[in-house]
Amino acid sequence: MSSGFSGYARVMARMRVKRQVCVPLFGAPYLKLDQCLAIWGYSFQVGAILGAKYSAQDAFGYAFVGATGPPGAVADFFSEVAKPIVAECDLESMTFGDYVGASMARMAGYNGDWLLMARERRMSKLRPERAEGWAWRYSSDGAALGATHPHLIRPMYERTYARVNEEEWEQVRSIGVDIPPKQEVFSYELAESTEDALFLEYCKEFCPEHYSALTA
Repeated sequence: MSSGFSGYARVMARMRVKRQVCVPLFGAPYLKLDQCLAIWGYSFQVGAILGAKYSAQDAFGYAFVGATGPPGAVADFFSEVAKPIVAECDLESMTFGDYVGASMARMAGYNGDWLLMARERRMSKLRPERAEGWAWRYSSDGAALGATHPHLIRPMYERTYARVNEEEWEQVRSIGVDIPPKQEVFSYELAESTEDALFLEYCKEFCPEHYSALTA
């Protein structure tokens, strides 16, 4: 089984990056690291929520990450992707952003708190294509985790959007993490129905055969 750089996750990544890319008068377009972390955290979240909803359906993998292969191959693919995530991360205490931040810190060889890394390197610039590629990667990670360990996703969502006091919220904003001035809290059910509606709209137009399977 293989996974091409295609499907809904790719479209979502491209749209998010396009909305936030900086195009200077001179030099190449770029995104700052803090922008990327927000995009990647959201990408992981969407993949996880939809993966948990459609965990038993091969059609989800085909439509979401562009996976291909015979029946059962998607489940095997998601299982292989999820194994190191579960082995390396304390998922029962993490938010979606924690997973992405810890992952980036680990790959960068940073041994401290990922929030400190984000503060130190928030102005670092990344090319749009690189930001888009990582968004797709984290969408795939989320989909794999949701499909194989759906019981972990709602608690991660609730930790991600648990209300914090205003001082803590402002502290996170002060290091450059791209979050709104005021905390907004939406139920898991609302988040799931919203993301599912957007996903199915894509499927209906661009891969109707998978849409039929997902809505049967």
